Amino acid sequence: MVSKVIFEQIDALIASDLDFSIFGPDHVVSDSVIYTYGHSIENSFLCDDVICKVIKSHGRIKNDPESRVDCNNWILNFFQDFHDLIIFDILNVLKSTGLDVVGDNCTRFMKSQLSPASSAEKIKTHMVKFKLNEVFDVHKVEIEEKITQSKRISSDFIRGHFLFSAALKYTNHRIKSARSSKNISVNAFFSSAILAFETVFNEQHPHFNHYSSEIQRLNI
Repeated sequence: MVSKVIFEQIDALIASDLDFSIFGPDHVVSDSVIYTYGHSIENSFLCDDVICKVIKSHGRIKNDPESRVDCNNWILNFFQDFHDLIIFDILNVLKSTGLDVVGDNCTRFMKSQLSPASSAEKIKTHMVKFKLNEVFDVHKVEIEEKITQSKRISSDFIRGHFLFSAALKYTNHRIKSARSSKNISVNAFFSSAILAFETVFNEQHPHFNHYSSEIQRLNI
């Protein structure tokens, strides 16, 4: 579709996930194409503000400073735990290696099926199983430098569905910790997160300026 727009085969505007295209030679910059800030739109709307609002609305839990700190710490720890796999995932796609590095669901890397905490042992086992260090270590610094040049950080390129699955686990964990029997479904979590995002997406959001600039440069 992007190619058709570029070569004027169709008259359209395209909103696309950035994916890992920004690191490759075929990344298209056009006044008819706008991209998400990170890998997917989930990287923008699954922030601590949104997750806390969803927990509050479904679990009837106070959105107090302590809850915000807990949520922020969970997000930071989650991203730190998966830093190397994010780097390897980028390399895997750019070099068309075809390895199953991350995928769209985090469950196999967590301490248990319902746990929002990652397992260092499972991550290490996965990396050893596919010999990721042997395959990619020589290029790790190169990718980290490319991320820095893009003025982003590694967590911006974690797959959106992967992040979504983890955020859902954390949300249900927090609700259960408050002694609530309620469990949020995938669809309910998505809908609630989008509604919450609408209330917090303003100049204070770290990605607001990106989307504002993307829309302003559209050829309308």
